[in-house]
Amino acid sequence: ATGVIGVDVGGTNVKVGLLTEDGNLHYSTYFKTQSHRSPEVILADVADAVAQVQQQARADGLSVDGVGMGVPATTDLAQQHTLIMPNFAAGWFEFPAAEVLGNRTGLRVNLINDARAFVLAESKLGSGQGCSNVFGIVLGTGVGGGIVVNGRLYLGSSGLAGEFGHYIIDPHGVRCGCGSVGCLETVASAPALVASVMRPLLHGRSPILYDMVEGDLNALTAEHISRAAREGDTVCLEALQHVGEALGIATASVAVLIGPERIVVGGGLVGACDILFPIIETTWQRHAVVLGDHLPQLVTAKLSDPGVIGAALYARQVLEEMPVNTS
Repeated sequence: ATGVIGVDVGGTNVKVGLLTEDGNLHYSTYFKTQSHRSPEVILADVADAVAQVQQQARADGLSVDGVGMGVPATTDLAQQHTLIMPNFAAGWFEFPAAEVLGNRTGLRVNLINDARAFVLAESKLGSGQGCSNVFGIVLGTGVGGGIVVNGRLYLGSSGLAGEFGHYIIDPHGVRCGCGSVGCLETVASAPALVASVMRPLLHGRSPILYDMVEGDLNALTAEHISRAAREGDTVCLEALQHVGEALGIATASVAVLIGPERIVVGGGLVGACDILFPIIETTWQRHAVVLGDHLPQLVTAKLSDPGVIGAALYARQVLEEMPVNTS
């Protein structure tokens, strides 16, 4: 029997595990990323964790076919380099991460963006199971996305297909961290939601929220905002309405373009889905009329380690697509 090792490099933790052909994850382990460290040092720790998992697999008579590594970065798929990796130390730009980890482990390594990995995992083994065409969204510190078409992860010519956070929602909007103007991420990420309530909060228009954080604005999170909204705080309801409408317009456009059967939503902001989903669906009634009865199903993610599973699934997809050497 064989398996593929999945690695999920997060801002806080790096998780590693072996995915077997039956879709189960084994020998899961994790360590603190300490993202201020250099890529070489972090990848040395990743290599140790991979070796540990490989050793456990061998002891159980399992061979390892390769490694998939999900990273919170844009990637150059042809070169297998990381490019822009926010919230990490300098040094990841054009860094040959797959080659470095491959040399340290002796295994074939494939890099994939972490949001794409999430979507692939959810489409195969999570909330998108049974559907051939799935669009996935991660709502957190940023906004990520990915596309599964006919059961395969679709990456486009650049590997950037599905970069949903940089869908343009407002051509006159604010400048995004990526350098563009009016990206969805400037409206629908957790930090954008928090920023949007700051001014009314300072003006005393959101007493429920103010009491909730005991006047400490630095303690304010997206979760506080959704809790206050459920308690009837109008400022927070308006802020979530704005996020929901932006997501509704963006997903309506995606649905018209690629026709997914399901849209799977995960990430930290998914805690507000009871408020956001009805707003998204109402927005569809206005902006996705052309789809008639073919609107996608909107569902929340359900896997506990989609990053590890998706990275492993992607490495397996690459292995399956490699030409067979018949000579």
